[in-house]
Amino acid sequence: MYLYNITIKIAWEIHEDWLIWMREENIPFLYTGELISKHLFLRLKDIEETDGPTYALQLFLDTEQHYNKFIMEYLSDINQVQKARWGNNMYSFATLMEVVH
Repeated sequence: MYLYNITIKIAWEIHEDWLIWMREENIPFLYTGELISKHLFLRLKDIEETDGPTYALQLFLDTEQHYNKFIMEYLSDINQVQKARWGNNMYSFATLMEVVH
């Protein structure tokens, strides 16, 4: 199993609208390709929030092939929508992890 973690810093001025968008549009869209088996949407605590809160969206993918397909077929569109909608009011970076038992 693979975990694709996206850490996102959000400006306070868009925070509430962005949360609604994440819950009602973005996260449901991620499931349309049937590549994501589950997700966690988390807010980081005990960090500096002067410029806005920080969140992590963790997407669980069963296989490396699911991850590769997600990156190839969905990530570009997701990034374009985010850039057009939120501009420079958000910053994100992603990491891929493999679950080790």
